Amino acid sequence: MRLIVLSRSLPKGAADSPLAILTRTERIVAELVARGLTNTEIAARLVLSEGTVKNHVSALLRKLAARDRTTLALTLYKALGE
Repeated sequence: MRLIVLSRSLPKGAADSPLAILTRTERIVAELVARGLTNTEIAARLVLSEGTVKNHVSALLRKLAARDRTTLALTLYKALGE
């Protein structure tokens, strides 16, 4: 699987994007959440503990003011303009 848009640095002028407040690792986790992977699948793919992934997902939900994973995925989809 290729991690394209979110795993790279944001382009110049992207400061208005909701993704601008995320760390690099949070952007990678966010992309995988948006693709529908579970915490267990994300942990295996990124060689992280499931607890660490849960912490990143919690941070994403808080930073992007999303109430659940579905809302988070929708927010990311809109932010990417796809």
